[in-house]
Amino acid sequence: MKALRTALCLSLVAAVAVAAEDRQVAILVRAFSYVYGLKQQAGETVTLAVVYKSGSSSSESNADGWLAGFKGVDKVSGLPFNTVKHAYESSEKLKALAIDRDVDIILVCEGLESELSGIKDVSRGEKILTVGAKEALVTRGLTLGVFAEGDKHTIVVNLAASQAEGITFSSDLLRLARVIR
Repeated sequence: MKALRTALCLSLVAAVAVAAEDRQVAILVRAFSYVYGLKQQAGETVTLAVVYKSGSSSSESNADGWLAGFKGVDKVSGLPFNTVKHAYESSEKLKALAIDRDVDIILVCEGLESELSGIKDVSRGEKILTVGAKEALVTRGLTLGVFAEGDKHTIVVNLAASQAEGITFSSDLLRLARVIR
């Protein structure tokens, strides 16, 4: 009986985590529609690369969770939407992926803190919006994130990072967000 209760508790915790991640995805997708010029930059399809640390099972698990959350999203800003999973090994390989797959958004998973410099070089050079899976990633120079704070979610925008990436947000979004200047 104790094993059954433990299994039920773990299932409930997992369901709550999935529900929270689904809310993050829903808010992010909505936030993407407040990025000026995303439709024009994207062309025919909005492509989001979910980037995780090569060789790190926890980072890859984080990526899989994000990909599962985005699985039901078929349009962003009225355009078809797709995702690609990428194991980060170097900024050169990330840049090649960004160019080959016409990536418009890079979502950076946990575990890549030590690689932020190379990721930012690519995003700024190619003018690609970055999203941090953790608030610390946005604080350290990525542009956008949605994070749970108690029972609600907060949008966080790093203005200096957005300017470096050539990203401009609607004032409507900025009024709702916590802005890092």
